[in-house]
Amino acid sequence: MYLQGNTNLFRNKILPGMVALATMFISQTLWAQKSADNYEMSFVANKAHGDLLEKGRYGMAIQLLSGKTGNPLATSINLCVAEVMAGKFRDARRDCTRAVKLGERAANTAMESNRDELYKNWVVALSNRGVLRAIRNQSGAEEDFRHAIELRIYADTASRNMARFNSKVGREVVSR
Repeated sequence: MYLQGNTNLFRNKILPGMVALATMFISQTLWAQKSADNYEMSFVANKAHGDLLEKGRYGMAIQLLSGKTGNPLATSINLCVAEVMAGKFRDARRDCTRAVKLGERAANTAMESNRDELYKNWVVALSNRGVLRAIRNQSGAEEDFRHAIELRIYADTASRNMARFNSKVGREVVSR
């Protein structure tokens, strides 16, 4: 009986607390930055040279992240943002799409304990690729924003980008 009581205490109180604490340390900090067209792009601030993005040192971030083998999702998200902000749109297209694919795969195969965090990264990647497509007047921007919003986790940035996109598209239709 004593052993059973301790096991339940561990399973019901201590283990969930340990998981919450571990998730706190593992979780990533996401920051938003405005592009030239006032769209918001988010990046992983505490991984993959996010500190350089925060300071606006996009060229240095690109140089340090190119070919990096560390955390591929954080690297792809941050490369996407750095390349868009630096005007390297061809490279950004590749890395933004890679971030979306990695984010989707990670979110769909995640364990329940960190699924929300990985869905956030997928939403961020979709919204960032949507920004790239919107500022380049390429198709797919609205679909990326809509998909990110439909995932319902960390979708506030995607919602603001969708509103900005729709207001810009509306002005273009009126001016024609």
